[in-house]
Amino acid sequence: MKPFELAFIFADLLVLAASLLSARAWRRWMSAASVAALLFAAAQFHAVHWQMYPAYAAAAALCAWTCFRFSPRRRLPLAANLVSIFLLLASLGLGFLFPVFSLPRPTGPFAIGTITRQWVRIAPPAEVAAGSSRDRRLTVQFWYPAAPGAKGKLAPYRTGDGFAFHARYLSLVATHARIGAPVSASQPLYPVVLFSPMWNSGRSQNTVQFEMLASNGFVVAAIEHPLDSNDPHFDYSSDEKLREKDRQLDRRAADARFVLGQLEHIADKLTLGPLAGRLDLSRIGFFGHSFGGATAEETCWLDSRCKAGVNMDGTQFGGVAAAGIAQPFMFMFSDSPLPSAAELDSANPSVRYTAEVDQRDYKRIAESLARRGGYRLTLHGSSHLNYTDRPLFSPWRRLTDSGPLDARLAEREINAYLLAFFEKYLNGKPEPLLQGSSSPYTAVSFRSFSPPVRAARVADPPASPAARASTRAPAQRSLPRIHRRQTLSYPVPS
Repeated sequence: MKPFELAFIFADLLVLAASLLSARAWRRWMSAASVAALLFAAAQFHAVHWQMYPAYAAAAALCAWTCFRFSPRRRLPLAANLVSIFLLLASLGLGFLFPVFSLPRPTGPFAIGTITRQWVRIAPPAEVAAGSSRDRRLTVQFWYPAAPGAKGKLAPYRTGDGFAFHARYLSLVATHARIGAPVSASQPLYPVVLFSPMWNSGRSQNTVQFEMLASNGFVVAAIEHPLDSNDPHFDYSSDEKLREKDRQLDRRAADARFVLGQLEHIADKLTLGPLAGRLDLSRIGFFGHSFGGATAEETCWLDSRCKAGVNMDGTQFGGVAAAGIAQPFMFMFSDSPLPSAAELDSANPSVRYTAEVDQRDYKRIAESLARRGGYRLTLHGSSHLNYTDRPLFSPWRRLTDSGPLDARLAEREINAYLLAFFEKYLNGKPEPLLQGSSSPYTAVSFRSFSPPVRAARVADPPASPAARASTRAPAQRSLPRIHRRQTLSYPVPS
């Protein structure tokens, strides 16, 4: 909590305690403290968040009693006193459970700038469900190396619009990026890394990684897709639901390729302010979390402009699931268990189907790594959402669905491998961290896979989603392990 917030809560608690414990009449210092508390609250008016509403209500009521009480010698009624104390303590508790947290300080040598642009992709008729709009409105936020000492407003972690009431306070969390800052002149061009978020999620969910990469000399383009579905549950428990995930992935991959096309215009100085002409489109990477990891794989399979990618505890759908990917690729996994025998033999067909898909896909990834090479990382003590910023939202893990691993330790170890991967494959730097089959980090199991022979790129994929669907057997369309509790989890839980 901020100093002014603590000051006004403490002032009110002091007055209430004095009123509760004293047998004597109301004192002048108590009135002065009540008014001072309200002034402290007013000083925070520009940054009001719902966790403080109970304390604001108590402060307003106490100040009203101070100014308009019926008798100067009459004390605050006992019930009102106790209710006010409860409201103040409730705000303290809510402020602890849902803090306006600080993002980890980026470790790279560059300052950070950010700009946001909105583009519209007109989807072809075959891609659009009946009754849906063809307009795919994409919000893309760029994070980039900025000139040292750049001035300007710090960007908020999120804007308050479009999110549930209880998540809007995240607009008060400050990033380390300055809006519209000039690009650093230390390099003429910078490599580009695209990001796609989890299913039904938004662009800010991995801001820790965006800032880390930007501070180390990468331009990150975080894509916010339209909602994947109105259904809040991520379900792949039948053939039809798997096919629906394929269709959703087709749309996302098309979004990502559209963004790549827009970036070509940026490189030609046609648009986008400070980044015009500063992007090296011969060095493009892609990473994503969960369904965004599937988007990264599918896009790299479809588009040779993508040189390397990372799937952070994500799913495999689409053509790449069966064909495999030839570009350098890293699979990051949480510490969730493999399907159990009970799940595989369950009488519930949905549970059994899901478990079979998970097991099949786990084997497919292992076979792909052995055949084509790549990297596999497991973060012990983590859950699916440890690969996002979500564990920073609250110290109580049940509210963030995070694993027992310390949130900031997890961020540091994820960042180390993500940076090493893109440094190697986009900047050509040797990275000892990616060699061998061991890790210097306590929470990480890591293995590097070298292909038996240099893998040639897989054949160009069919041109249309329908044609691609005909090239893969239905029994082989599957996805790797996914957190069973994944839902519409972009806002903090209520």
